[in-house]
Amino acid sequence: QLAGVDMDAKRLAAGEPVQLTLYWQVLQKPPLLINVFVHLVGPDGDIVAQDDRWPGGLPTDLWAAGQVIVDEYAIPLPETAPAGEYQVVVGLYTAVDGLRLPIVDQNGNIVPGDQLTLPASFVVEDLLES
Repeated sequence: QLAGVDMDAKRLAAGEPVQLTLYWQVLQKPPLLINVFVHLVGPDGDIVAQDDRWPGGLPTDLWAAGQVIVDEYAIPLPETAPAGEYQVVVGLYTAVDGLRLPIVDQNGNIVPGDQLTLPASFVVEDLLES
């Protein structure tokens, strides 16, 4: 389960990397190899950058219950990223067939789209207006 999120900057310029750390609490060893995706979603709702990988760079078949996996990202924004507020969206999928895994909220409800919009957002500044 996602136990925490840290994001360094709240204001960035196009071309700068988004520094993000996810903390995964391993409740039980996953039965399948799982990848995580992180999407940076622009003000128009389009994905402008993404990263897909094993969480923490460690295949999930090596995980053990009780571990906390520290999953660090530095995802560069495109030089053409428009100014505005951005959201960070994460989810999980099986490495073998790419099927997304259901995301369950704190109340036990399945989150639509099998992805979670993090409370961490950031703003890309228009350097021409600065």
